Amino acid sequence: MKSSFMLLFLLWSLSASQPVVLTLSLSNFESVLSEMYIAVYKGPHGFLTDPRFSYTNFTSPITSNDFNKKLRVQLTLPGNRHYALAVYQDVNGDTLLERNIFGIPAEPWGVSGPFGIIYGKPAYKRARFKLVSETNIFIKLLN
Repeated sequence: MKSSFMLLFLLWSLSASQPVVLTLSLSNFESVLSEMYIAVYKGPHGFLTDPRFSYTNFTSPITSNDFNKKLRVQLTLPGNRHYALAVYQDVNGDTLLERNIFGIPAEPWGVSGPFGIIYGKPAYKRARFKLVSETNIFIKLLN
């Protein structure tokens, strides 16, 4: 009995950490040669405030071939975990998300989750999703 429990636990733990492909489709970005910054968070610490606390972050170039289309990026992440995504387009090339005098982003940005018009900073809890199997996430950037 004890050995069958251990075998089931071993099989469960192996399947829980299998890599899963996440396809990210981004739309409503500006038609400017630039970089899209993408951060993947596993928890609320640093979400939307400091990408150094993200699970992983990277950039994807926006070329003239991407204009008026969706930018698609594929990631491979450990499965059966919660994540939240934060993205922004660095239009002016300074590697920072520019903000206006009220602290509102002045460059196109977005997060995973069910967001439309946003009042206040999006919370990790609302932006998170569970990655179990191959998944497509669509984010329409806000300008």
